Amino acid sequence: MGFFSELLAFPQLINTYKKNFRVQKEFMAHTIELDIAEALKTNDGSIGEKDIQKIRTYYGNAVPAILGEGYAILRGKALTSDERTVQTYLGGLTGLFDDLFDEKEIEQTCLLEMINDPKESQAKTSFELLFLRFYIKALALGNRKRIIELLVKGFYAQVASLEQVQQDVSQERIAEITREKGGIFLQFYRAGFHEPPGSVENEMLYNIGAAGQLENDIFDLYKDHQDGIKTLSTTAPSIDELEKTYDSWISQYQVKLTQLNFEEKAITRFERFTRILYLRGKVCLSQYLQLETQMGGQLDVSKCTRKDLICDMGKLSNQLKLMGLYLMPQFRFKE
Repeated sequence: MGFFSELLAFPQLINTYKKNFRVQKEFMAHTIELDIAEALKTNDGSIGEKDIQKIRTYYGNAVPAILGEGYAILRGKALTSDERTVQTYLGGLTGLFDDLFDEKEIEQTCLLEMINDPKESQAKTSFELLFLRFYIKALALGNRKRIIELLVKGFYAQVASLEQVQQDVSQERIAEITREKGGIFLQFYRAGFHEPPGSVENEMLYNIGAAGQLENDIFDLYKDHQDGIKTLSTTAPSIDELEKTYDSWISQYQVKLTQLNFEEKAITRFERFTRILYLRGKVCLSQYLQLETQMGGQLDVSKCTRKDLICDMGKLSNQLKLMGLYLMPQFRFKE
């Protein structure tokens, strides 16, 4: 792909993302928002405003608008209403699922029982009931067997991630946990579609999910450091080493992308759609690298403020950096 075709594609991609989020927000108004409103009528206090905001502005919106629409690009067919519904509820339950581990302190055996054989009667709190309602609705329309199988794997990935608060957890183990959590959950969202993925597609999803999880950890450097969570970002010997790992994981995704059995034009469109996502991580890393240089070659997070480490992708300067990276030949897809 030449420079000018990429230059023309960039604003079109930005508009596509904006449209996807707008369409999804409208869709949520007559699906998941109704469930939220119903749950809040009888809320026992276990559902907080933060939980609702995560569903509205992140998981329930971003999963269909980015991951669902991304797969629609790859297969060359728009999302059906049922598929969008499944993606919405799978996304909506993800944040709740995370919090069942991190904050709600549910017994792991109880949660595993909910995953394998969900019933509303299992809920002990309004929070658990909302999770179960989202899950049951997703199972009714998606690939039930595959969704359950992957959420069980996601459960064990979450259990493993509890090791990240241990002082002696190794970088190798952190990398394993990061890859598994990111990879499995992208495969989990793909299970919202009835057509099963081929083996190469499944590997591609795992690799891009792993890179996506690392990107999240890059952006969450300040928060994770404050919370005492060991990630590849908080434990990296240098930003250069962290970036090498990130680039390597992206490269693994791109290799699998070249092997997919989809139309060439669809693969090219999908690559552009995803490139703009992972290059956000590169923008953030460039900010950290600048800080590292200012601190004499070693980024000491404990001496940084939140303002130093928060990478605001809404800033014009970062948008311009993103566009600059997007247009660089080395980041273009090599078919």
